[in-house]
Amino acid sequence: MSLIAPISIMFLLALLLAAPYVLYPILVRRLRSRDVTAAAGDDARQAPRVSILVPACNEAEHIAAKIEGALAMADGGIPVEVLVCSDGSTDGTDEIVRGYADRGVRLLVNGIRLGKPATLNRLVAEASGDLLLMTDASATLSPGALDVLVGAMVDPRVGLASPRYAVVGVNPTAGAEVAYWDAEQRLRQAEAERDLLIGVAGAAYLVRRSLVSVLPEDTINDDFVIPLRVRLAGYRIAFCPDAVAWDAPTDSLGTLYRRWARIAFGNYQMLWRYRSAVRHDRLALPLARKALKTLGPVLLFSLALSAVWTAGTWRGPWAALICAGAGVLGAALPFALQGTALGRVRLLRGMRYGLAAQLAYFEGTFRFITRRRDGLWRRPVTSLAAQWPKPPLSVRAAKRTFDLTAASVGLLVTAPVIAVIAVAIKLDSRGTVFYRQDRTRWGPDGTPMTFYMLKFRTMCQAAEAQSGPVWAAKDDPRVTRLGRFLRKHRLDELPQLFNILIGEMTLVGPRPERPSIVATLSAQVPGYGERLAAVRPGITGWAQVQCGYDTTFDGVGDKVLHDLAYVAHLYRLSTYLRMELRVLLRTVSVVWYGKGAQ
Repeated sequence: MSLIAPISIMFLLALLLAAPYVLYPILVRRLRSRDVTAAAGDDARQAPRVSILVPACNEAEHIAAKIEGALAMADGGIPVEVLVCSDGSTDGTDEIVRGYADRGVRLLVNGIRLGKPATLNRLVAEASGDLLLMTDASATLSPGALDVLVGAMVDPRVGLASPRYAVVGVNPTAGAEVAYWDAEQRLRQAEAERDLLIGVAGAAYLVRRSLVSVLPEDTINDDFVIPLRVRLAGYRIAFCPDAVAWDAPTDSLGTLYRRWARIAFGNYQMLWRYRSAVRHDRLALPLARKALKTLGPVLLFSLALSAVWTAGTWRGPWAALICAGAGVLGAALPFALQGTALGRVRLLRGMRYGLAAQLAYFEGTFRFITRRRDGLWRRPVTSLAAQWPKPPLSVRAAKRTFDLTAASVGLLVTAPVIAVIAVAIKLDSRGTVFYRQDRTRWGPDGTPMTFYMLKFRTMCQAAEAQSGPVWAAKDDPRVTRLGRFLRKHRLDELPQLFNILIGEMTLVGPRPERPSIVATLSAQVPGYGERLAAVRPGITGWAQVQCGYDTTFDGVGDKVLHDLAYVAHLYRLSTYLRMELRVLLRTVSVVWYGKGAQ
């Protein structure tokens, strides 16, 4: 067999693998720099007010120094306000921040951990500044950094200003991490000079308040999504090398691994949601680099397979086997020598760093494909998990067995009904048969995660395009004629049997809510988050059969009490079985007599 095909494939894969790290930087530097000199601003304009926003989850070690540094920024004459949002902290972070109340520092508290996107959304909503300095609690900014960043924003074409990011310190991962970030910052400066910059370090960046919109609460890489939105709005990102934000090196390769896996998941999420951005002439090239970096493990594995194929084609099966064995040993060697004198050789440390990154990106790829978000964030246990232990194994096993049986039988029995409803929806109004809606449930680590809940479409197509996510009202004009009947008899919920089969929902449990109002409900309604800590969201529930549909925030409190009452029955098998049967019998009555939404 000819060697041309396998060698050609090997060459192409090697080219794609090297492109983000070698070819892209060369290409960027060969492109002509664009005019990025600051456009004339209004010198007489009053100095903009800056809101320094600090999301914090168990940051007692860093938060005092962070606040002191933030308050010192006001010495430059720029009006500054400091807001800290504690996201379910249990280590004394809240008490430390309260100690700065007399110096104007405002504390917002999420009683349960909602995640960084929800925390940022709350901070942005409370901020009064024209410019927002998003900054991590652990990051330190150089003296005068805020003045430099604000100076860059004088140019009305600039929507976001990023400082240079540096890793400072010594530990086993520091050498490779420092080298990576030094190279990355040089590349970002070159990108900014050619108006190609789309990514910034999340440690700190300054952005115009008018350009920051609500983040979906399942967002992973917020420090990439916000800058990308700025670019899509037609603004530039300024890179300010004279302003520096630095962090200590990551404490271990394991911590880096989890961060890389999370970043890979977030990259896929962002690339898919903003796939139309590739049509932008200044964004296609950096987005292609981001995609190739994220696909690195897939390309590397394919390259290894093609090398084995080439060896087998050239010298037979034994050569292929030897090639495969050599590849496995070569990949394992840097990790096997870790902790030894030889393992401290710079080449082996770099190989270990790079291979760990590829393995982590592979896990992130797998997680994105299988939609597994649980465990992406590793934080100390928060109050949500601590206050609500899991039900006993007997209850969990019985509930899941019943769910699988009921969903399977239910889909078989209702298949003709589902088919008739699907045809009727198409005949009744223009649009799709099914409607996918983001809903929030709590993961095993006590953090919110979103999933797509399936329903039959009961409203006009794009009903929320102008109103946004709002509760349906009585005689809601957006509801179709058929939709009114389906909602009355709860038949629009039938497709959620598929959600049960794949483990996203349960048959009986608290109803999930849309991410856009989860943070508001959790802050305003005591117990709202806790009701979902011990059980998946359900199609029906004690609150649903007793209280009906939500139409306003005022009715949520009563439903929460019913949900908590249901959860309290999950800690003994006998009480669980009685409550489950009671809810299901009541559900039959509600469906039969049409006591749903009108």
